[in-house]
Amino acid sequence: MLRAFCIRLYYGLGLAGTSAGNVLRRVARRLGLAGQTFEDDPATIPSERPDTAGILVAFKIGGGIGDHLIAARYVRDLMATVGEFRFDVYSSRPEVTTWLFGHMSQFNRSYDEYFSWHGRRYYQLYALSMWISQFLVLQYETVNWIRLHRERHKLVKVCESIDRFRQARDMNEIIAAHPRLDNLLGLKAVFMNRTRSDISQAMSGIAYGGHALGIAVDPALRSKFGLDNRPYITIHNGFDAEFQTAYGFAKKSTKVYGQFDAVVALLRARYPGLFIVQLGTKTSRPIKGVDLQLIDRTSLADSASVLAGSMLHIDNESGLVHLAACIGAVSCVVFGPTPPAYFGYEGNINIAPRQCGGCWWATKDWMTNCPRGFDEPVCLSATPPEAVADAVITFLDTLDAGAERPDAMRATAALVASTV
Repeated sequence: MLRAFCIRLYYGLGLAGTSAGNVLRRVARRLGLAGQTFEDDPATIPSERPDTAGILVAFKIGGGIGDHLIAARYVRDLMATVGEFRFDVYSSRPEVTTWLFGHMSQFNRSYDEYFSWHGRRYYQLYALSMWISQFLVLQYETVNWIRLHRERHKLVKVCESIDRFRQARDMNEIIAAHPRLDNLLGLKAVFMNRTRSDISQAMSGIAYGGHALGIAVDPALRSKFGLDNRPYITIHNGFDAEFQTAYGFAKKSTKVYGQFDAVVALLRARYPGLFIVQLGTKTSRPIKGVDLQLIDRTSLADSASVLAGSMLHIDNESGLVHLAACIGAVSCVVFGPTPPAYFGYEGNINIAPRQCGGCWWATKDWMTNCPRGFDEPVCLSATPPEAVADAVITFLDTLDAGAERPDAMRATAALVASTV
């Protein structure tokens, strides 16, 4: 009864995408019986049957903010190859996908994937339904091959390429064991000279269109925070609050670098006039010495606008690093459990672990507990703050010297030089 009440409340009050809605979704999941779906009790699910007239494809997107951004690039590249088509998106974060895909003219609507994809199985209503994760999965049993061939025949070739890739690269076993063998997938991708950013394109036999994504940024928003005509860098030390392990949702993370306080102090000594802005949500903790604290004060769209004006973004491996890459900002990333060769961007400052590292999915709870049992994961604690600060200082000094960077960044670098 309580489970049904949570679902009715979720829809009745329109809580999709809100903090209260996320809580209700978690409660509903935990109250469900093992293996139970909402189809077991269809009366508990409000009818939200999508109108699929003119809508050809449905995409389900899993994971955090970074996964959603990478999926958006894939959809962009897919349409660039086969021609544009109308599509819906199913996600655990429909409010994020609505913002993220909103600039694409062929995007129709976002739906909650837990209730609508898994519960009602509305993916059956589309000519093609595809799950975009660390890999691509087609809902073969519901594909309307005749309609696909008639309306976008090149999509048929892409589906064939995905199937051939999975067979030739021994991917089926990895996908079946997801996420436990994702580290193996990353290794395979690296040996194919691919990364997290373009492995899906490789599977599909389509070209990667680059990191930049047509995300709208609002320069006027920087005035709200007093960042106009001010040189600044951004910093973040949080993680994806929606990450779910085998033991529940993560309340801490082995990905978080714990020495950013010391990094900021070292940067202060070198650049006394540098303005430092901290971004983040509820999983971030305040970093000592920053000038502007924006934890839980910005939306994802706001963060994009702030990042767009930053000379450099400093972070552990997180969704904001992917967001920065999408809008052309450079990041300095301190890596730990996740492999930099797979997750790193070539234009960033990627700081690999000096010890250990790369234990991504070595255990079920790698995200919350060090697989080797350290209280503080040695892959991060062994990276001294001096190494991070030196990398940042070298980059900023290069900007001061007028190295080839985007015009806005060179102009900001000149302002840095005038303040130190």
